[in-house]
Amino acid sequence: MKIINLLLIFMVLALVSCSHEPEPINFGHDECTLCKMTISDTKYGAEIVTKKGRIYKFDALECMAKYIIEGNIDTNDTHSMWTVDYSNPTKLINVQSAGYLRSKSLPSPMAMFLTSFSDNRKLEEVKEVHNGEILDWHGIIKTVANEWD
Repeated sequence: MKIINLLLIFMVLALVSCSHEPEPINFGHDECTLCKMTISDTKYGAEIVTKKGRIYKFDALECMAKYIIEGNIDTNDTHSMWTVDYSNPTKLINVQSAGYLRSKSLPSPMAMFLTSFSDNRKLEEVKEVHNGEILDWHGIIKTVANEWD
């Protein structure tokens, strides 16, 4: 009976520890997986969550894109990818559903001027003020692949 109880406890702990949800970025403390900078700007940041529940954090969307482009993670092992919502910095949004603005007047931590939004209306409002180009996730990957030195 004790062995069965121990096995059940172990299984529950294993399931709980393999969450596929992103975790909040601890700004000022967490380190970017790619560039090793401290993640400090609350309006920028990104995460990759693997199928095993491991989380890779990044100080900028472009760092996460570069990490993927360089083949540092097998896309078959990736469960989901997240980015900070510029309009609501405590919220992480899935990269596939986010909209992006590339504007020279909104400098992101790695100076590629990439900003994420969960709300298309807010994206359009910010674009009216700051100008720039609206991108989707594929546009982000293409931009980083073509322009990161």
